[in-house]
Amino acid sequence: MAGRGRRRNRVAGPGQRTRIALVGRAPRSRVRSARATASPALRRRWSLVGATSAPCRDDDHDDAAARRGNRRHARGTSRVYRQLAGSQRLAGALALRRKRLDLSSGESVVSLDPPHRRKNLLTGEWVLVSPQRMNRPWQGERKSTAAAARASHDPDCYLCPGNLRSGGQHNPAYDAVFTFANDFPALEARETSPVEPGGFFQEMPARGEARVICYSPDHSATLAGMEDPQRRAVIEEWCRLSAELGARWDHVQIFENKGAMMGASSPHPHGQVWASDYVPTLVEREDACQRKADGSLLANVIAAEDEASERIVASNAHWQAVVPHWAAWPFEVLLIARDDVRRLEELTYDARDALAAILGRVLTAYDRLFLTDFPYSMGWHGAPHALGEDCAHWRLHAHFYPPLLRSAEIRKHMVGFELLAETQRDLTPEAAAERLRRLM
Repeated sequence: MAGRGRRRNRVAGPGQRTRIALVGRAPRSRVRSARATASPALRRRWSLVGATSAPCRDDDHDDAAARRGNRRHARGTSRVYRQLAGSQRLAGALALRRKRLDLSSGESVVSLDPPHRRKNLLTGEWVLVSPQRMNRPWQGERKSTAAAARASHDPDCYLCPGNLRSGGQHNPAYDAVFTFANDFPALEARETSPVEPGGFFQEMPARGEARVICYSPDHSATLAGMEDPQRRAVIEEWCRLSAELGARWDHVQIFENKGAMMGASSPHPHGQVWASDYVPTLVEREDACQRKADGSLLANVIAAEDEASERIVASNAHWQAVVPHWAAWPFEVLLIARDDVRRLEELTYDARDALAAILGRVLTAYDRLFLTDFPYSMGWHGAPHALGEDCAHWRLHAHFYPPLLRSAEIRKHMVGFELLAETQRDLTPEAAAERLRRLM
């Protein structure tokens, strides 16, 4: 009887077959609710694997199993396995799993992807993607990102206009973007004693300078909440500092850590610039991968993403924002210049306007995702100034690395396997991009 049931549930197609297995249990009320609330796109995805009525097929199978007296099957709910034959077979079967309800969004997420690895074309590293792990229960850390409403001026803030900084200096009463030398720099410009060569352990001197960029005098402001002209003023400062510091240092790293979860030492809207007399490790890797690519690597990425479209979050005439195919962080975004530019200072007037606009769209979507002031680390990668004109292989881009995974309280931790073996992610980049896109 059971054998005949399995044959009856087998749907054959060219080079593939679909099996429906019964495991676990889903209450009928939940199944009917899922059927009623499922989006057309989700119903189409079910139909692709021969389960046009899924997940409401649970009722039919439960009844049939009960009539056969098969108690184990009567307790079941369906999981659909799709097996691709021949050279197209992936490692294992494609799994369609009933997802637990995401309480933060009111949606259930279904993935057809099995565990697999994706190559980061910019660094050469691999990322393990395990979509089925979004099903796992979470009883770990819940750390709220919610913050109390901030006043436009905080007398205790080291970065507000007119206040005393921790280094002992007073800020001017600035009314626009304000940049100053970091009171506690990671790099110093003064000459250091040369390191003696040789020996088993290696070290080398490191020189440079660091600056802090206050985006606004308004203590409560964020890049996401600013108007385009205000963001444009920040962009102008980024471009100015890249040119100024790049004239005397090998590399200029512009970045922002937003939110206490990302280690920001102050809630005042600000970013940083570290300029160094060497090219840092990650930038070296990106330089090597872009240099050996056939043509412009990131121009090719733009073309491929335009064609696929499923990972694009936002786009305009000068910029493309995508959750990259190899994304490590749940809602990571790669922002790439469409124009053939290598460094920030090369951006045209129109490209800077377009950058202000697309930053507003992406960062607003972040805040809407979990209805919170979204934390992230972001930074610009342009051709190291040490390369001079030997940088035709480079394309200016920015990385956004936000830690939140399932809600405003649950973040991704880079621990265990990620620290000891290889980066891993749960939510697929395609699913992440779709969720961000819907919030534009």
